[in-house]
Amino acid sequence: MAVKNVLQIINEVRELIGMDRVSDFESKDARVYLTLLNQVLTEISDFGDWQELYVESTVSAIPGQSSYPINTYYDIKRIVEVTWGTERSALFPVKLNDLRAWRRGSSRGTPRQFSIQGVDAMGNPKVLVHPVPTTAAADGMNISFVYFARPNVLDSSSISDEPPFDGDLLVKGLYFKVLMEESNYQLTARSQLAQREYMAALTESLNRYNADTSDDIQFVPPPYY
Repeated sequence: MAVKNVLQIINEVRELIGMDRVSDFESKDARVYLTLLNQVLTEISDFGDWQELYVESTVSAIPGQSSYPINTYYDIKRIVEVTWGTERSALFPVKLNDLRAWRRGSSRGTPRQFSIQGVDAMGNPKVLVHPVPTTAAADGMNISFVYFARPNVLDSSSISDEPPFDGDLLVKGLYFKVLMEESNYQLTARSQLAQREYMAALTESLNRYNADTSDDIQFVPPPYY
């Protein structure tokens, strides 16, 4: 997988369209390309769980504290698991209303369940655990989070940023988006071909770098129609 920076991606697509290369995002049409590239990043992110956006983080456990924010500058897409200290099994996800009902009791000990309860002042999701951890359960322990993130939004200062996905895939995706923009979002023969190439590359890229080692691997991606 070869990554490319934002300016390289946009200029490659501009050459395919027959437009001059740019060195910044000051012009209106360059900013439109940047907006479309953000749409491509979101679309690719939503297509599956990408190892390029796999994140692990930890916070220190505190006796008597049951709410823990996931401190991150990423936009979290999906929480994979939450674990407590050295416990072998991950905490079991439950509905918030069920967990709140349990908390109206006085259960304390090593946490076994969790739910998401709002966000903190920074917009990070807060994880509520149950039972409420005791001193013995929290002493020297960490609570660990594993999640898939979304790519950061690009802006005019992102000229040298390298999005986490394959550069050629992003070029194909942006090329398709630009063709659709130019045709007022009406499919043409040219944009249909670009869409086929983009979706085939998207399927292949997700499979090649992110598939498990079980029977879901497909070395040749299915055709996109």
